[in-house]
Amino acid sequence: LRDEGVAVIYVSHRLEEIFELCDDVTVIKDGQLVGSRLTSELDQKQLVAMMVGRPLADLYPPRRELGESLPVVLQAIEVWSGHLVRGCSLELRAGEITALAGMIGSGRTELAMAIFGGNALDRGTIRVDGQTHDRMTPAKAMDLGIGLLTEDRKKEGLAMQLDVAANLSAANLQEITRHGVLDKTLESKIAHDAISEYRVACRGPHTPVADMSGGNQQKVLLARWARRAKRVLILDEPTRGVDVGAKAYIYRMMQDAANRGLAILMISSELPEVVGMVDRVEVMIAAVVVSVGLMMLFAGAIGRFVSNHPTIKILALAFLVVIGVVLIAEGFDQHVPKGYVYFAMAFSVGVEMLNIRMRKRSKKPVALHADYVAEGKPPA
Repeated sequence: LRDEGVAVIYVSHRLEEIFELCDDVTVIKDGQLVGSRLTSELDQKQLVAMMVGRPLADLYPPRRELGESLPVVLQAIEVWSGHLVRGCSLELRAGEITALAGMIGSGRTELAMAIFGGNALDRGTIRVDGQTHDRMTPAKAMDLGIGLLTEDRKKEGLAMQLDVAANLSAANLQEITRHGVLDKTLESKIAHDAISEYRVACRGPHTPVADMSGGNQQKVLLARWARRAKRVLILDEPTRGVDVGAKAYIYRMMQDAANRGLAILMISSELPEVVGMVDRVEVMIAAVVVSVGLMMLFAGAIGRFVSNHPTIKILALAFLVVIGVVLIAEGFDQHVPKGYVYFAMAFSVGVEMLNIRMRKRSKKPVALHADYVAEGKPPA
C-alpha cells in the first residue's frame, strides 16, 4: 500500500514491528503527544524511553536490601496436584518477590492454583503463618490473605461484560455489602479512588473493561487484589500482552506491595523480567517431561520392531538407552512413581526380545527361498 502511495497509520506497541514496517513513529502517553521521530534516527531503547518517560535502565525499580531473617509467610510442603505438580515445595517470605520459573507446561500455573485452592490438593499441605491446611479453596485462601492474578485475564480474571467498579469489588463484596445488599455508591467511590491511585486510563468507574486496553485491564486486576491480599500475592504472567509503559507501572506496583510486607510469587516466562524484579528464583521442572519421555520410549521400541532398516534399528536402540537413563534419573528425582519407569523399560526390553526372536525365525525361510531360486526350482 505504501508503494502505491497510500498513507498508512499503524497503531502498535510491538517495537519490532514498528522498526520493521514504519518510516516514522509518533508516541502518545497519557493522552499527550510526546514526540515524532524517524525510525532511522531511533533505536529501541530510545523509543522505550519516549513511551515510558524515563531511560530503559530505569524500567525496573532499584534493588532493595533485604534482611537475613524475613519471616516465612507461606510454605507449600510436598504438594501433589493433578498430573503436573508432583511433590513440590517452596517458601514465600514477607517483603520478598520470588519468581517461579520454568518452561510453559512445567506446572507453574497448576502449583499456583493448588496454593490458592483453584486445583485440589491430592497430597501435601499449605502452611500460612504457621497454620497447616491440607485442603484449600479460593474462599479460604482469600480469608487467609492470599490473592491470585490469573494467567488469562479475559477468561479467568475479569468479568468482561461488567464495568470497572464491579470488577474491582469482585473479591471484596463484603466490603461494600450492607445487610445483604450491595452499596453501589460505596462501590463507585472505591473504584474512583482505585482508578486515581493506579492510574487506570478509563472514562470512569462505569467503563466496561472490554473497552479498555490490556495494560489497563491488568491494572484493574492488580488494584482488586492489592485491596484483598494482605499476606501473599501470586501473579501469573502479570505483564503478558501489555505495552512497555504498563509494564513499568506494574513493576512499581509489585515493588510497592513488597515494601508493604506482602510475600509475592511471580510466574513469568520473560527472563529479563525475572532477573530485573525478583529477590529469589524457584525453578520448576514438570513430571510431564517424564511422561513425554515415556511415550518417546514406547515409540522407540515400536520403531525398532517395525523398521527393517539396520541403521534405523541401531539409532533406535541408542535412543532407547539414552531415554531410559534420563527417565530413571529425572523421573525418580521428580517423584514420578517408579513403576511407570520400570514398566516402560520392561515394555521396551520385551519388544526388543520379540524383535530379535522374529528376526531369527525369518532367516530360515529367506535362505531356503534363495537356495531354491539358485537351483532353478520354484519355492514350495
